[in-house]
Amino acid sequence: MNTNRGEPESPDGNPPPEPADDVLLRQFVAAGDEQAFGELVRRHSGLVLGVCRRTLRDQHDAEEAFQATFMVLAAKAARVRVAHTVGPWLYGVAYRIAIRAAAKRARRREAALPEDVTMIEDALQNVAECHWRRVLDDELNLLPEKYRSAVVLHYLLGKTNNEVAAELGLSVRTVEGRQRRGKELLKRRLMLRKVSLPAALGALAATQATSAQAAAPLMDATIQAGISFLHGNSAGCSADAVRLAQNEVLAMTNSVAPVTVTIGTLLLIGAGMGLASGHAPAQGEAAVPLSLAVQAAGDLADFATPAVFTSVETPASTNDNADPNGAVDLFERSEAEQRIVTTLQAPLREPLDFVQQPLSDVAAILSETYDVPIQFDTRALEAVAASPDVQVTIRLSNVPLRSALRLILGQADQLTYIVRDDVLMITTYEVAETWMETHIYDVADAMSAFDIGVEEMIKVISETVNRESWSENGSGAGTIEPLGKGHLAISQSQAVHEEIARFLQQITSHAKRSATQSAAK
Repeated sequence: MNTNRGEPESPDGNPPPEPADDVLLRQFVAAGDEQAFGELVRRHSGLVLGVCRRTLRDQHDAEEAFQATFMVLAAKAARVRVAHTVGPWLYGVAYRIAIRAAAKRARRREAALPEDVTMIEDALQNVAECHWRRVLDDELNLLPEKYRSAVVLHYLLGKTNNEVAAELGLSVRTVEGRQRRGKELLKRRLMLRKVSLPAALGALAATQATSAQAAAPLMDATIQAGISFLHGNSAGCSADAVRLAQNEVLAMTNSVAPVTVTIGTLLLIGAGMGLASGHAPAQGEAAVPLSLAVQAAGDLADFATPAVFTSVETPASTNDNADPNGAVDLFERSEAEQRIVTTLQAPLREPLDFVQQPLSDVAAILSETYDVPIQFDTRALEAVAASPDVQVTIRLSNVPLRSALRLILGQADQLTYIVRDDVLMITTYEVAETWMETHIYDVADAMSAFDIGVEEMIKVISETVNRESWSENGSGAGTIEPLGKGHLAISQSQAVHEEIARFLQQITSHAKRSATQSAAK
């Protein structure tokens, strides 16, 4: 399908190259280009239908999850930013929707009728391969997004590494490294579940081949359902598919809100996509009917994870994270956690000198010296075959404790730390990347200094600070939403939050220095 309508053929007589997914998304958002949306559905129908079938196995349920996935794409198109391909993003959405659908279906079957047994017995055919495929999908979705994207594009969509590199906007060497790292993590996790990685990949590729493309009637119905859902018109759409889509849209929007649904929350949902963020739907983004939002909120109760939500009314003057240059992080830790953070930021009290010392002993010494409770995330370490007994050799002085700790953990490979549950937890990078915190930032001064609006500030942060860690323009899980005119609610890992705080401090300081120099001239 050529969505570049009206464009001439190239000089050699061949049709122009197909536009990348990000181009089609822009066409759809800017002009409501139904053909552009249809091309995205056709292009990724096999990938989406494959994961839906593997998770649900029932054809009808899989098709509803398939439709719901592209409804979500239509609703969130204005906020989806990808390098070139939307495939990995759709894979994650389809998996989450299918998992929710499977959970609801399991609850319905608790009082199964006798005729249901026939379907269950049919599903037992090739049970080993079914198990391998489901386990691999589960573990794929636990991988950090940057590794998952490279693996999904290569093994599920059959793209060469050159093609993957072009679609992700990366070098071939980087893609190869991510695939290698992703496969290592998958292999270790699958070993713990008694599954062979080659066998699982083979079984998964086989089912993906059979789902090369959805049937034309299903794709046509899905395209119309997506357009209707975008415009708040669910007439003619499957009620279950609409509900599944709405659950996912709400989950994406509600990533910074607590599970408890209050009257104020429902009013915000009814007003549009601005749940817990105080903003109207972006151009081309679907509003949420109140009746659907109430239903979706109830359905999400079984799946949502509570997040810390700090009131923007916290006085900056009493917050330990207040920055005299203007950028204020209003996140509040417990007293114990704040004490740990303060200690980490302080310089070493005495030089460190360890020679072939077990990491567990080094951690015990640091814990006693600095009065910081340190624990090992044993389950995470076991998953990557890491050991607290790894030998550490290091000599350091005149650096902050946090820098010293990161250098020490760097010798163990794959290990880092997070401050969590009133302790300093030594864990793996992949766990740290998925441990999300929601911080509220006062960015009014930063925006004023550069005379930019909140949407521009969101774009600056998400495209400058650890670009790959964002869900909308990278391959991570981080989200960023406006709260009123001068605050941002940002869900990110602790490491990225540190980068955000430093970045805001730097740009505000720079703007103020420039203003002072201009005034002095």
